[in-house]
Amino acid sequence: MKPKFHKATAVGLLLAGRPSLASPLNATALAAPLNSTVDTDTLSLHLARSGCHQSDCPDTRFGVDIISMYTEPFRTWLYFLRWQSVCGCHKEQVFADGCRSFTTCTGRHSVCFDWHGGRGHWIDPSGHKTCWYLSSDYICRQTWLAWPKIEVACTW
Repeated sequence: MKPKFHKATAVGLLLAGRPSLASPLNATALAAPLNSTVDTDTLSLHLARSGCHQSDCPDTRFGVDIISMYTEPFRTWLYFLRWQSVCGCHKEQVFADGCRSFTTCTGRHSVCFDWHGGRGHWIDPSGHKTCWYLSSDYICRQTWLAWPKIEVACTW
């Protein structure tokens, strides 16, 4: 007789087996580079984790993403940069270009998510630039997400 395997157990095992990586903010604070392995996050993982009920903390292993939500009655998309660091979780509104500069407990940072071009970058207070290829998809009918898929060489 085969043991029963529940979806909740599968999700728990999947999440427990994921590598724990630092965001660029943590990398700055700990002076440790980001892991450049391929990100296995998929839309189904986002749905399994937060789905339509997103918080200020990103679900991605790089600790940063852009979330966009269609708002009524304004009939427009609002964009937010979300990141997690030693300073906690943060969510700041950005323009559709996905760029924002901000100051945290670790210093001044600058980030851009060019989801049309499928790339993004983060510049930490020391001037170190971390670059990624991006993935994006709808996680709910009126909620869209772009997140780093893999760290790459900064050629832009």
